[in-house]
Amino acid sequence: MAKDKSKYNINVRKEAINTLRTNIQFSSIDNKLQVIGFTSAASGEGKTTLVDELAESFALTGEKVLVLNADMRKGSDHKSIRNKNRVGITNVLAQNMPLSEAISEVKGFQYLGSGPLPPNPTELLGSKAMFQLIETLKNSFDLILVDTPPMGLFSDALVLSKFFDGFLITCAVGMVKKEDLRSMLENMERHKINIIGIVTTMTEIGDKTYGRYGDYNKKRN
Repeated sequence: MAKDKSKYNINVRKEAINTLRTNIQFSSIDNKLQVIGFTSAASGEGKTTLVDELAESFALTGEKVLVLNADMRKGSDHKSIRNKNRVGITNVLAQNMPLSEAISEVKGFQYLGSGPLPPNPTELLGSKAMFQLIETLKNSFDLILVDTPPMGLFSDALVLSKFFDGFLITCAVGMVKKEDLRSMLENMERHKINIIGIVTTMTEIGDKTYGRYGDYNKKRN
C-alpha cells in the first residue's frame, strides 16, 4: 500500500505541475513570456523545487529551457544538479569563463548556476553586464526560468524585475504571514511588476488545492 500511495502522490504532483505549465502557456498567448522570475515572501517556500519541476515539464513539450539560478545570497542547490553552483553567473560576468562552459544539461533542460557568491549581489544583478547576459540567453532559449531570492527579504528580485516578462510567486500554506505577503505584493504593484500568478505550496498532496495557480491580475478585478 505504501508503494501505491507513493506512486499516487508522484502522479498528483506531476499533474499539478503540468496544469501550472498549461496555465502559463495560455496566459502568454497575447504577450510572450520568455523570461519568468520566481520569488516568495520568505525562504523555504518551495520556490527552487517548483522551478526545477516546471523546467522539466516545459522541456517535455519541446521547449528549449534554461534554469537560471540568480539567488546569490546562498547559491541555493537545485535538486536536479546539486553542487553545480560553484560555477555560473558570476564567473561569466567576471569574464573568467565562457558562457558555454558554465551551462550544464539536466533532465532535458539547461542550467546556469549562481557561481561563487559575490560581495555585492544586488549591484551585480542590476548591472548592464547582467542585462547583456540575459539578452544573449534569450537568443538561445525559448524559455528562461529564473530562481531569485525571496523578495520579502532582499531587493535582488526587485532589481532583476526590469529584465523579466513577469513573476510567479510561491506561497507556502500556513507558513507565511498574510501581512508579509500583502506587503510584498503591494511593493511589486508600486513598481509596476507583472505578477503572472501565485502558486500555493506545502499543502497536503491529496488536497485539491495542491499547486494551485491563481491569476493574480484577475483576482484584483
